[in-house]
Amino acid sequence: MNHPLLLILLCLLFGTSNLSAAQSGNHLVEGRVLVATGDSVEIDRGLVDGLRQGDAVTIYVPSGTVITGRITTLDQRSATVSAPGSSGQIDIGVRVEIRIPAGRTNNTGTGNTGKTVEHAPWENAVENWPTDKPLLAPVSGLSAADRATTISGRLYAFTDMVWDDERSTSSVFSRAGMDMRVGNALGYGGQIRLDLEGNQADFTSADGLRDESNSDFRLDRISYAVGGDRHRPVRVEAGRFLQHEFPQFGVLDGAEVSVRLRNGHRLGTSLGYIPVLYGSHAGTGDDLQTAVYYRAVSKDEKSNVGAGYQKSWHLGDADRDLVILEGSTRADNGFYFHSSAWIDLYDSNDPARSGTELSRLVASGSYRNQDGNGWMVSLSQFRFPNLLQQQIFDPTALVYTDKEVRRGDVSVFRKFTADSTGTARAHLWNDEDNSGGGGELRWDTRNLWLERSRAGAAVFASQGQFSDLLGFRMDGGLSFDAGNLRLMWNSTTYSNVGFTNSTSDLLQHRARLSFDTALGQGLSLSLYGELRTGDEQDSRSAGFYFQKSL
Repeated sequence: MNHPLLLILLCLLFGTSNLSAAQSGNHLVEGRVLVATGDSVEIDRGLVDGLRQGDAVTIYVPSGTVITGRITTLDQRSATVSAPGSSGQIDIGVRVEIRIPAGRTNNTGTGNTGKTVEHAPWENAVENWPTDKPLLAPVSGLSAADRATTISGRLYAFTDMVWDDERSTSSVFSRAGMDMRVGNALGYGGQIRLDLEGNQADFTSADGLRDESNSDFRLDRISYAVGGDRHRPVRVEAGRFLQHEFPQFGVLDGAEVSVRLRNGHRLGTSLGYIPVLYGSHAGTGDDLQTAVYYRAVSKDEKSNVGAGYQKSWHLGDADRDLVILEGSTRADNGFYFHSSAWIDLYDSNDPARSGTELSRLVASGSYRNQDGNGWMVSLSQFRFPNLLQQQIFDPTALVYTDKEVRRGDVSVFRKFTADSTGTARAHLWNDEDNSGGGGELRWDTRNLWLERSRAGAAVFASQGQFSDLLGFRMDGGLSFDAGNLRLMWNSTTYSNVGFTNSTSDLLQHRARLSFDTALGQGLSLSLYGELRTGDEQDSRSAGFYFQKSL
């Protein structure tokens, strides 16, 4: 690791142990994606953070896409999230947020069963209390500006090493960064956010002709936000940040102002530049945007509907007219629904499109009862918009510029015993030329042979545009005082469309062993080793993930 930021952050990781963590009672849990495979991702938050199976997870892709998933399985310090329709969109390191109910933060229980917890009778019963006086005296909470300065967040570093014997190459990828929040830093009750990281990638080939080394620095967020609490209905944030009320509008170099009205509804506006945060195009100043929005919120704050409009200019030329419509509702009986639509408006000056087009639609609903049984249904549609601004994939170079991809997912899960759950998933997709689908049957159980153990097995199949696959997966884990041990084995047969040689049918295997442990004082360490064998692949990889919570 020759990037100077990596060395600085590693020193911080090992040398910082006395920073105070914020104890504000905030019920927002933030994390990062550890692994992204198909429509499933693994995040670095778990039972110790108060998460439970079925919790909704919001995944923020830097391009502005917001993906909603659900936690399917949990370990002490990690969780697996099902995010139907997200395949290929989520990368390692993407930020996630989970909002959990009060009383669950840092609760290390084994899961939320939905049952009422009995407690011992009250020891100090109050008798003859006056009927005209409340049982609880009014309490005046401190305003944000009157609270002490707090520091929270985390520092992290990880390295992945791959030795590919099939292609006679090796690579090392390292990343280190920080995601820090300083509360009431300036004495006005605001919050400073800092999210940055450095990356180093080294690629080596046996013949030496393809050797390559790259490093870059990412500043994903540096902002100051003030207001938006119960004492101040106006919220202002300035700097580089993901827009607060409508994150679909993306990361902004500028300012956003929002107002919470007396009825709980919110309106706001933003102005600034759209930064490019990836590859050789990283920078800002080419794309100016302004946005306005309004969100209506129910009195119990369980339902909301919102609409927003964003106008952008690329190098001074009018570019995108984007309308976002979204809404969500959560019922006490376990039902949850969310929908978001991206609508692009084109005029007669656009050479490729005209009129109103639906660029993206995501709608999902789920239900879970008190016994842990339930279902999830989601529908999605995607079409590349015609933009002047730089995108990760330039749609003008794609065959599918004028095509739409539609997908539907359904899953059903049922608890057969207190420790075992069965899940069935199926999906269908189609575009202008092809269609396909797939499914999975999975069984998970806990404490099968050992206490604090879990095991799972799944069979899955999928019909894609370029290949079909059929596979089997087994995984298990064991928690003990020193940490958590996990093992996974995956065997998959790929039938590649249009191939007639030895690569037409491939049988490939993947084995992974990992260990997670807490080192005290907010330090945690994860180690892994992985082996890939079979047709056209023979590689080994290993790595670590090191984190300090502030």
